[in-house]
Amino acid sequence: FLYFIGTMAGDTGRTVTVVVPAAGRASRSRGPIWCRRRPDGSITLEAVIKPLGLAHVARVIVVVLRDHVDSHCGGDAAGLTQYLATKLGLGTADRPVDDKATLEVLALENETADATETVCQAIERCGIDGPIFVKDCDGSFPHVVADDDHVCVLPITSESVTSLHDLPSKSFADECGGVLTNIVEKQIVSDLACVGGFGFASAAAFQRAQEKVRAASNSATRAGNGPGRVFTSHVALQMLVEETVFRVIKVPTFEDWKTAEAWAANSQQYKNVLMHLDGVLVRPKQTWLAAAIREMADQPASLAPHFEPIAENVAAFRAAVTSVKSARAVVLSSLSEASRPAVAAMLKEFNIPCDSLVLGCSAVGSTFLLAHDTLHIQPHAAGSLTSAVATPSA
Repeated sequence: FLYFIGTMAGDTGRTVTVVVPAAGRASRSRGPIWCRRRPDGSITLEAVIKPLGLAHVARVIVVVLRDHVDSHCGGDAAGLTQYLATKLGLGTADRPVDDKATLEVLALENETADATETVCQAIERCGIDGPIFVKDCDGSFPHVVADDDHVCVLPITSESVTSLHDLPSKSFADECGGVLTNIVEKQIVSDLACVGGFGFASAAAFQRAQEKVRAASNSATRAGNGPGRVFTSHVALQMLVEETVFRVIKVPTFEDWKTAEAWAANSQQYKNVLMHLDGVLVRPKQTWLAAAIREMADQPASLAPHFEPIAENVAAFRAAVTSVKSARAVVLSSLSEASRPAVAAMLKEFNIPCDSLVLGCSAVGSTFLLAHDTLHIQPHAAGSLTSAVATPSA
């Protein structure tokens, strides 16, 4: 039994179908990786698809298990489709968007053996023809999807290696002049780590190569000499042996969350940097009461005329925010909610970073209870912020 939503986008200038296989066995303790909630509030599927350039893409097909849709999406595959399409700015069969790819969800009843079987099921059940791009769901990187045969890799350097976890579990590629010469699964044979993005000019060619590798793998398994799983790199190698030419595309960055350790390390890149506004980032030019009186009387578009920034604290706050890769600047103030537009305008005028403005907070010491992923609340050190504070606490 198959649950399928979506049809091909009508833009004939778009030829590629992106397939995200996510119908394999999930971790019993953490659930399927594709729907995990990231620190920024998005789910991993958003992060998988969002960095991709989709100008040549007609369809984005996400393949999941019906069981996972039932247990994590309330059984609402149509709702999942619309949710992802809205978040990613894509169309659906019911709500097409001009000059945008169509997002589809294919929910399988039975777990597949591996990602390549998942892709083949998508090709057959969704009527995929022409070029495909296979994108793993356990990592993210920027890439403009093309309609030819290509492999995405991350050159390993002293800087990039920190974003790769469990290197022996990845596949590695060799190249000469930007053309693939070899690709090996789970052996470090080069400084080019595959990041889970493979382009194939023909879905039919992918299927044929997968069938050959599957047959050989099954024979080896019966003889006790093989793992029984077919990876996308195996399919690429089979096609390479048959003299298919693959381009090697070097991506600039990569986010890895394949293992629990990788997930934890990636999550550490997200921080909320909090700072009080009142008397810490700004102070009134006269008194707080005078500023409040003028605000009530004048209802200004900005509070900047009545306040001045405390330069050293603003600089320290800005430095704390920029020092973290994915930081969100949170500004707390005792000013009322009615003042929000004027406060926001002042922050912008004073060049004070602010992603979230929380009003109605007492201008006193603050105690934070932090909940991380498993929702186990842990106490965090309390701190008192005053106008004497030069370096804010992150």
